[in-house]
Amino acid sequence: MQGLATACDIELVKARSPEQWSDLLGRERWELVRALSERLQEATDSAATRVWATLECVLKSGLQSAAPLTLRTVDSAGWAVLGVGSRLIATGVITVQGSPEPHALAILSGTHAGV
Repeated sequence: MQGLATACDIELVKARSPEQWSDLLGRERWELVRALSERLQEATDSAATRVWATLECVLKSGLQSAAPLTLRTVDSAGWAVLGVGSRLIATGVITVQGSPEPHALAILSGTHAGV
């Protein structure tokens, strides 16, 4: 299957217990959440929702949902870049006009290189 070169997703940051997030995302991705939370010094719910939005991008692009995610970089503005194979996914927690709640945004780009 030819994957899409780009995909995006935006999700409302929701409060869940660590056990709920771990059950939803799986153990390996929960470790990624913990690393994101620590590196970005942000709430676990925000980091977990970033990963959730990233997974939605992975699915929309035609990649396997079980593909491993890696933390590539973080910056001082609060953006993090995750990777899945040769694809990169920029993630941020943003404010959406008209909504008091934060949202996690994920944008996947790159070529489908046999991932």
